[in-house]
Amino acid sequence: MRLITLNTFGGKCYEPLLEFIKQETPTTDLFLFQEMFRSNSDATESRGIRTNMFGEFSQILPEFEGFFAAEQDGWDFEGKVDFDISAGQATFVRKSIQVLSTEETFVYRERNGAVDTKTIPSVLLCTRIAMGPKTFSISNLHGLAHPPETLAKLHKEPHFLGHRDTPDRLLQSEKVLEFLKGEKEPKIICGDFNLRPDTQSFALLAEHMRNLVEEFSIERTRSRLSKHFNKKDFDAVVDYILVSHDVAVERFEVPNVEISDHLPLILEFH
Repeated sequence: MRLITLNTFGGKCYEPLLEFIKQETPTTDLFLFQEMFRSNSDATESRGIRTNMFGEFSQILPEFEGFFAAEQDGWDFEGKVDFDISAGQATFVRKSIQVLSTEETFVYRERNGAVDTKTIPSVLLCTRIAMGPKTFSISNLHGLAHPPETLAKLHKEPHFLGHRDTPDRLLQSEKVLEFLKGEKEPKIICGDFNLRPDTQSFALLAEHMRNLVEEFSIERTRSRLSKHFNKKDFDAVVDYILVSHDVAVERFEVPNVEISDHLPLILEFH
């Protein structure tokens, strides 16, 4: 099977992103997207983001079943708006694959618990699938971007990107780890964790899993479209795919394509 995980940047590079998805669709079984939006309004854009990417992706992926987990309603990237919109994660599964169940688990705050754009809640979207006699647990995570503890330092040190350990991030990792321990089948967790690989918060998640980004010597998962790309101490790796040791990895790659401020991570496994 083949999966792709990507932080979509809210669709700010919409046309190249669509072309990439269309190109990869014939050989892909699962798409796991972060920074997704869903809306029933007539608005198609809001301050640079696509307001109903989930609906638009559903149209170009008719052979897939889509699942959306909302984190915050009524906000775009810059704050509150006056029309229907929800932000969150989305997972698309090819319809030939049996979906056994899905589950949403908040690992930072609760739905609609944001104080500002730096404290958007984080929900883990788990999809359990079956292929013949085999089952897999596949989790889609977008870790919190800038917890409150980092804001003062961000103001004092503009180059500081805030992907280090904080109490909120450690608590988030503990909640993710608790969830993963309950998943007995072969498991995969992937997405934009918003964590440096040298943090304790990340080490908690990777302790009993294979870190494919490290294993395959990937040097960056952020694209040149990131506004931080040329800044001092740029955190080049914040996206990951972790797999349990009973998942057989056939191929892993991170192509250098400019479709977002993040790069897609592609895994072939059985």
